[in-house]
Amino acid sequence: ACALSGPYYAASTLAGVDFAAGKTAKATALGSVDSYYSSVTVDAQDNLYIASDGGRVWRMTPAGAVSLVAGSQGSRQEYPPPLGTVYDAIGYPLINPVAVTVDQAGVPYILDWSFFNSIGFIYRVNSGGISLVGTAYIETLPFHPSLAIDSTNNFYISDENRGIVKLSPTGVETLFIKGVDSHSLQWRNGLLYFVDGC
Repeated sequence: ACALSGPYYAASTLAGVDFAAGKTAKATALGSVDSYYSSVTVDAQDNLYIASDGGRVWRMTPAGAVSLVAGSQGSRQEYPPPLGTVYDAIGYPLINPVAVTVDQAGVPYILDWSFFNSIGFIYRVNSGGISLVGTAYIETLPFHPSLAIDSTNNFYISDENRGIVKLSPTGVETLFIKGVDSHSLQWRNGLLYFVDGC
């Protein structure tokens, strides 16, 4: 279960979900089922958020209803919009959403990675749409990418070569923990939890 970002769902549970049958009509209309799911996390209401290689992020309720949170299958953009500019989340051309997390208020954040320039773009998604809130250099993307956010809106990002990168709300990037091969970052009760060497 190294690839899971949420502590409440085992890998076997996720693998047993029939996404084709569970999707809402709105999600099904966007195209075929994505082939690979790179990251999951869960909010306080037990909604599961899933980042996929199809350029999309999904939400699954405890009852099993699946809907699209953000993204679009097909077109991708390599150059991010200006910070704070708000766009419609459904249909927004994410590059490669590799990780997802939620803050204490249940707002989801997406780590979208550009292979060409090794930059991670962090987006916030709420009822108003999707907006870029920060960028971070990721030297080498881990096999299981991960993103976490603390109570003061600092982000923590896994980097296979460097360790855990911290990005402040003002965009200051520092190396938080050096040299760990970290996965499954989670911020809980003032502490950062992660799996090392999986």
